[in-house]
Amino acid sequence: MKQIKNSFESIERTCLLNLRLAALDEQMHYSELFNIGTALGLYERQTILFVQDVMNNSAPQYLKQKQCLTFRIWLIKKMVHKCLFYIGSELCSQPLQFENSKNFYLPHMPISYWAVYKLHHSVGLSHAEIAIALNTTPLQIRARLNKALEYNQKQ
Repeated sequence: MKQIKNSFESIERTCLLNLRLAALDEQMHYSELFNIGTALGLYERQTILFVQDVMNNSAPQYLKQKQCLTFRIWLIKKMVHKCLFYIGSELCSQPLQFENSKNFYLPHMPISYWAVYKLHHSVGLSHAEIAIALNTTPLQIRARLNKALEYNQKQ
């Protein structure tokens, strides 16, 4: 009986530890996704809505994926796609207002260069992580980053 009690307590401690680690992991993902949204120039309120949507809807999709991506990279990919789709639709419909627009003036730089620059310099993602998020290769990411730097130096 004593062994069963000790075993149950051990399982309970392990479950509590896993719950705490999951909560810390979720907070880390939340803040990283929030940084992506704000770095791409979305307002705080819109970024929070996007992060919540990505966090709530990505877990079931992640389990069904056929690629071998980590959950962090999967979340980043979903957030980047959501933000860029929103920015693209806003660019097509009306003038876009950015909170963080002091680094670049969008009409003078293609959005693909601008997004790579922001994800690399503002968020701190590696070339490989950005390549996965944008469905391209690290070589193309480096080329886009170099082009973005050229645009920045011209201004």
